[in-house]
Amino acid sequence: MKQPILYSFVKFKPYIETGEFVNVGLLMCEPEKRKLTYQLVAKNDKRVNNFFYRSSIFNNIRDTINEELQYITSQVFNCTPQEMATFFHHYIDVKEGIVQYSNAAIGLVDDPQAYFNDLYTKYIHLAGVKPENQETIMVKHFKELFKAEDDVVLSNYRQHTVRGELAKFTLPLALKEENGQEILKAVKPLAFDQIESPSMIEYCDNWVSKINRANEEGLLKKENILFALDTADTANKINILNTIKKTFDNFKIQHIDWNEQNTLLEFAKNI
Repeated sequence: MKQPILYSFVKFKPYIETGEFVNVGLLMCEPEKRKLTYQLVAKNDKRVNNFFYRSSIFNNIRDTINEELQYITSQVFNCTPQEMATFFHHYIDVKEGIVQYSNAAIGLVDDPQAYFNDLYTKYIHLAGVKPENQETIMVKHFKELFKAEDDVVLSNYRQHTVRGELAKFTLPLALKEENGQEILKAVKPLAFDQIESPSMIEYCDNWVSKINRANEEGLLKKENILFALDTADTANKINILNTIKKTFDNFKIQHIDWNEQNTLLEFAKNI
């Protein structure tokens, strides 16, 4: 059976002049249970402190905010559900000061605590946190793939920096000479998260330039580098990806679709 809830975000607004704020907590009311629940971020939360130029203000007042919310949520309310809802609206009606509250939102949910946890995670805990990009996901996938093979050669693939007079870049999965500088083999995932088509082409050209320059300096051989290309998910990206493949072909740089795992493993093992 669904239950009604009210909730409000706790806003930290240290500089009234600018009006900027960051959500630091969540307060929920369950009128039928006469219950209040809250959660605040930690004192050293980087998202909060870095938002205001590494300010220490939140660190200094977080305990005060917590004590107030702890006090109010621990109260025993002997009232009707309507009176409980009214109390909640009046409590969050704070429009001045360092700590303010968003307007009350209403929900009708199966599990209030689970809903509360989801709201907190999505809008506070993970707010502003940049998700992993596709290339990072691809690298992790290949590392797991290599590990699962239980192969001596594959177990030696590491992240290595290619460094010469003119070339300097990092390869996430590479084999390097034990006492030298040359890259023996490398697999480089390539994803195209850029919004504009020219940026995708430029990203490809940048890597072609890096590989050619490193090849000229004797830091690696082009035939020992394999680019694993991300899957295109739109008609436009398919056209761009075909252009990128032609570019690699023109410069004799090997490439495969990233889901061609058998081809990738065969390449990586063959040294």
